[in-house]
Amino acid sequence: MTIEEEIDQLGEMRHIGLALLQFSRALFKGEFKKRITEWVYDPNFVAFEVRFKRVKHLNILLRSIKTSPEQLKVLPLYGGHLTYDRAEIRSPRQLGIACAYIEASWRDWYVKVLREDPKM
Repeated sequence: MTIEEEIDQLGEMRHIGLALLQFSRALFKGEFKKRITEWVYDPNFVAFEVRFKRVKHLNILLRSIKTSPEQLKVLPLYGGHLTYDRAEIRSPRQLGIACAYIEASWRDWYVKVLREDPKM
């Protein structure tokens, strides 16, 4: 099963999941690779865990990033695997903040791995 096929199982939330996939791909060219429970985007600045069997939501795993209290009210971050944080996308209202988190994670990855500021 592909990540798109898993996201398609999310019902009304599938559009949010597909938008986040496209947003990640727009930041840097790569591909999603299935690990045990999550799809890791290679390059490694975001991963998605599609939850569709018991609940229908999407978890995103991100590098540790700086956030504002206002962002955390809309989309809280929780401790995840290793040094990654996890956010649970349960509502379309969280799409904008999720994109901001993914971009912040990408910027952190870009600076640390490519050793330069992103051009965008």
